[in-house]
Amino acid sequence: MSEIFSPAKLQKAVHESLEQAQAAIPDGHSQAVLLKATYSTDDGPGVQAVYIKRAGKGWNVLLETSYNGHDGPSAGAAVAWSGK
Repeated sequence: MSEIFSPAKLQKAVHESLEQAQAAIPDGHSQAVLLKATYSTDDGPGVQAVYIKRAGKGWNVLLETSYNGHDGPSAGAAVAWSGK
């Protein structure tokens, strides 16, 4: 199995995605949508959409979808909880 899919690498990627998405939620709000568009001469166009919602009682939900010209579409979801 590729090192890219090791549990440690996946955990780091999910944590970074949640951290970046949570930082985009303005004060006084509970959700945000992030859009990122890219272009590469190797892979062509790419777009990524991330939806994050603070669901209350320490729960956070992240839904992510993306497309790039080389790999095609992909999607993912993450649910995280943090307590005091």
